Amino acid sequence: MLAAVAAGFASCSIREMSAPEVPANRVSITVNAGLEQTKTVFGAPENGVIPVTWAAEGEQLVLFEIADGVSSQSDTAEVYTLENGGANAKFQFAFAAGSAASYDYFALYPASARRPVKAGNYGIDNQVTDFAWPDAFQKSTADGPDPNHCLFMSTLKGQTAQPTELNMKFQHMCGYGKVAIKDLKLVNGEKAESLTLTFENDTVVGRYGLMPDGSMKLEAGAAKAIKIALDAIAPEGGNFAAWFAAKPFTFNAGDKATVIVMTNKRSFTKEITATADLSFEAGTATAFTVDMSTAEAPDVIAADKELVFDFS
Repeated sequence: MLAAVAAGFASCSIREMSAPEVPANRVSITVNAGLEQTKTVFGAPENGVIPVTWAAEGEQLVLFEIADGVSSQSDTAEVYTLENGGANAKFQFAFAAGSAASYDYFALYPASARRPVKAGNYGIDNQVTDFAWPDAFQKSTADGPDPNHCLFMSTLKGQTAQPTELNMKFQHMCGYGKVAIKDLKLVNGEKAESLTLTFENDTVVGRYGLMPDGSMKLEAGAAKAIKIALDAIAPEGGNFAAWFAAKPFTFNAGDKATVIVMTNKRSFTKEITATADLSFEAGTATAFTVDMSTAEAPDVIAADKELVFDFS
């Protein structure tokens, strides 16, 4: 069966595609996936809201079909069509033609987040799939979080026949943060390379299983720290901003977190305390600032010192 998923977005260039030929014993399905504030490129704030949009290329979804309790899955091709100025995207999928009495569908973005599970009745421990939500190691871009960790999902259950078209609405599974680092005391030639945030009382990343009812079950990898690589930002001074994605949580007033900035010469460490609740809700972006002017850091050791020996 060949399925096309269409998903809502904001402004992006449109790529045209022709529908691939449907081979024998396969069925073509068009999935119209509307995005509820769910896109993958973060824009400038508009009326206090940070918009997010589909990227013009490189997006990949995975679609799971559950036919009479037995699961199969299909990645998308990297070719897709953007519609309505990028507000929607249509993806192509392929499944074997079937005649089951009941069909359920689950779509997960990005496809790279999926971890394989054993085929059968919803896989291992009755799961549809296993996925990172999100990983502890991320790479911030200048415009938003690592797109590999902007996870969203859509569920459509109870189809009585294998459809040729599905209308699905995606929802975010992660909350997003933008942390502004201020007044980092760098010396000549020193550059920030990574940022680690450790939240004392909150689990912010982990590996989860997607259950048939659409809920998530923690499997492994629960952690309180996120390490963010900064090479895509290439900050040139002591003031910069980095993005991250996390399991939805609230950094409550009075809770503590540790901020570590690694440079090419040393590390800076600062413990912070939330003065008010900061909520990182699914599908929203929350910004905060960390003043690193009083951060603890070892002195930079001067290199290539000339050693003088007096043997007189």
